Amino acid sequence: MAKKNHIPAKIGSANQRPSSPSPATQQQHPTQPQHLPSSGISQQAHWSGPYPPPDAVERHEAVLPGAFNRIIAMAEQLQSAQIAQSQKALEYSYLNGRRGHWLGFATTALAFGGAFFCAWISSPWVAGAFLSISVMAVAKALIDAAKAPKR
Repeated sequence: MAKKNHIPAKIGSANQRPSSPSPATQQQHPTQPQHLPSSGISQQAHWSGPYPPPDAVERHEAVLPGAFNRIIAMAEQLQSAQIAQSQKALEYSYLNGRRGHWLGFATTALAFGGAFFCAWISSPWVAGAFLSISVMAVAKALIDAAKAPKR
């Protein structure tokens, strides 16, 4: 009878970590990252508004003298820009409304003029059509005003 070579199986759990590669294997694969233990502490600070808290101001001033004055100047510039933008928006809104009123007046005046002219030349149906333009425009304006959200 021939003798069988018996190779013993490795005994261990499936969750066991593989052994670290040998120095020869590491030299063959230099691109593999080496896992080194590391630890670190980080700290974050958050604030809302344009100005940091006083302790942060002191640190800013220690690193860069005059930094807080620059922060205040930037906040003032931002506020001035926001005020100017709001004023421009109000001005444009006013001018837009004014233009709409003038156009409405001109349309109504032309419609009434056309209606009177058509009534003068004995065309009552055309005169009624001209008057319906201004009546419908006023009705539409009233309906839109009723549907508009309350402020």
